[in-house]
Amino acid sequence: MKELFTAFRSDKTSIKGKGSWLFYGLTAFVFVAAILLLFGHFYTEDEITNANTEVGKWNDLSASGKVKIDKWEWNKDNKTMDLVLQYHDDVEQGKDIKRSYEMIPNTTPNQTVDYKVIAKTDNKQAIRIYDVTKGFEVMVVKVFENSGSESGKGEEITKLLGNEKKVKTNATKDDMSKEDYQLEFVQNDINDTKKAKKDLNNSKEKAEQKIVKTENEINELESEKSYQTGTEKTETDSKIESKKTDIDSYNTEIDDYKSQIKQSDEKIKLLKQKYEDTKKYNQ
Repeated sequence: MKELFTAFRSDKTSIKGKGSWLFYGLTAFVFVAAILLLFGHFYTEDEITNANTEVGKWNDLSASGKVKIDKWEWNKDNKTMDLVLQYHDDVEQGKDIKRSYEMIPNTTPNQTVDYKVIAKTDNKQAIRIYDVTKGFEVMVVKVFENSGSESGKGEEITKLLGNEKKVKTNATKDDMSKEDYQLEFVQNDINDTKKAKKDLNNSKEKAEQKIVKTENEINELESEKSYQTGTEKTETDSKIESKKTDIDSYNTEIDDYKSQIKQSDEKIKLLKQKYEDTKKYNQ
């Protein structure tokens, strides 16, 4: 019993002494540090495992232009993942650009998996990635670009990330064919044009509302002139003329919106015909 109490004597401070407070403190510190080093990764999340490139959002490329993901879809049964990309290139450069990819699962960062471009148009590509097994965490897609005169894969212009927890899962056993994607591309163009037309109609309505509001303001100014002096009337007339100029500007905007809406209607009609023709050709 005497030895037990002696172990905690305040005058015993030697590190070598088993009963010193310093000895016990250092021992506890080393033990806790070892636990944190061994098991700390269970309590922290790797940033890359939570990363994901959002579908439907335009992303700037390091060279020029933009890219948007229209689809991330994983077929677990076939171990394939379909990625549909849409590019928006500068008019002068778009025709000469060639693109290639590297598909890298996060769990095997030094190993790529195979892919194939299933279908494409001038600005869209449907890409199938193979050997995508459960637990890949994130599919890293490196995009490379070069001009038609260059050799090799060219410059890396962006990385796209498909998170295992966030990509869409395909419940069917069959992957989409080239013909399926050709139809989907046309349908997507129809949907995009309809959305653009809706936005144009909303903008046109806002311009029309501005005209109504401005006309009401002009009427109020006109009624105030009955109680104004000559100098005040001159100032009011100036304000009225300024607002009439605003109305002319709004009417010009409306005419422009109407023209674009008409073009959208024509484009939708032509795209629908293209869809039917493509469907017949693929049968």
